[in-house]
Amino acid sequence: MDSLVAELSEVGLLLNADKTVVLTSQSQPPSTLTTDHGITLRVLPGNVAQKWLGCMLTSYGSEQNFLDLQFHLQQAAKAYHANKWILEDRRIPISQRLRYFDSVVSSVACFAGGHRTMYKEHIQSLDLHFRKLCRSIVGPPPHIDWTLEWHEILHVWNERVAHFVDIAKIQSWSRICCGKYWKLAAHITKLPIHHWIQRVLRWQPVGRRRLGRPKHRWDSKLELYCRYQRLGHWEELAHDYELWERHLNGFINFCSQ
Repeated sequence: MDSLVAELSEVGLLLNADKTVVLTSQSQPPSTLTTDHGITLRVLPGNVAQKWLGCMLTSYGSEQNFLDLQFHLQQAAKAYHANKWILEDRRIPISQRLRYFDSVVSSVACFAGGHRTMYKEHIQSLDLHFRKLCRSIVGPPPHIDWTLEWHEILHVWNERVAHFVDIAKIQSWSRICCGKYWKLAAHITKLPIHHWIQRVLRWQPVGRRRLGRPKHRWDSKLELYCRYQRLGHWEELAHDYELWERHLNGFINFCSQ
């Protein structure tokens, strides 16, 4: 920390103590940390997240993997309610309202979606919230029998949503996030080996891991898909751009299963 402060000072920059925090995985960390330069910083425990560049970071990593997704879903809900007067205006064609929804709400929900580790429950949660908001936009099917079981009503209603989503030519949140994840993987393979992203992916922590199933890494879904399709290692496949793009839809369907 002190070396960072010194490097900033050399180029005429100062560390902003109000916006800078220290993340730690210690079980009983101190509440503050004071540098040799007299700057006091807040120390956040592992179960507390900090917003940075529109995402939520925590030192617990995969053990708190839902925090960032929850944050984006909450922000998407706020964006929806801020524009509810347009999105639920029956005088505007449904397809136009869905395209507006894709611009102002989907962009918030899927922001930095490719940087998150892919979990099946996350994909299901994205689609669940997407359909819920879209149902409010398209409205219930006309002449629906409200005496039916609720799951039957939802099934018919979701079919109506799928119909209008197809007409508006927009994608569900899970497909958008999976697509960003797939394209980010191709971008990573073009980075030099000394780049910090490449170093993070190849980093091996010191010590022994806990017993049980290993935690999902960021590229675990890529490895599983390539193993399922017998394509070899995903980094080698990603060098062939045309072949990589042809597998995009297959990967999205694989993540949804």
